[in-house]
Amino acid sequence: MKTITILSAILFLSFSAISVDTPSKCMVNLTKSDLLADAIELHCANFNDNDQFTIKGFSIKFPGHPSEVLEGGGLNSNARSYVGDLKANQIVTVFDIKSAYSNGELIATENIPAFYIKIVE
Repeated sequence: MKTITILSAILFLSFSAISVDTPSKCMVNLTKSDLLADAIELHCANFNDNDQFTIKGFSIKFPGHPSEVLEGGGLNSNARSYVGDLKANQIVTVFDIKSAYSNGELIATENIPAFYIKIVE
């Protein structure tokens, strides 16, 4: 019984140690065409009242490929070529987002969550 109590306490402390300021991750469904757009549009219940926004300056990780660090709002030629390899239900991760824009106006430069993008057809 002591072992279970100690393990429960360790788990509680581990989860309690996560900072409130740590951005959470969000899941969105996008098509390959959405990823290839000049500006990737995202939304998240925990950010910007779930309203759509675009991003600039971010890293992106495709399954089976190295991460790409991007400065603009769209994909570079390497990342564009990785999109062609994607299949439905695969996950692309967008992280280290530098800035978010809504209707062309800057809305955030910090605490922007990372995103899991599930590819849909």
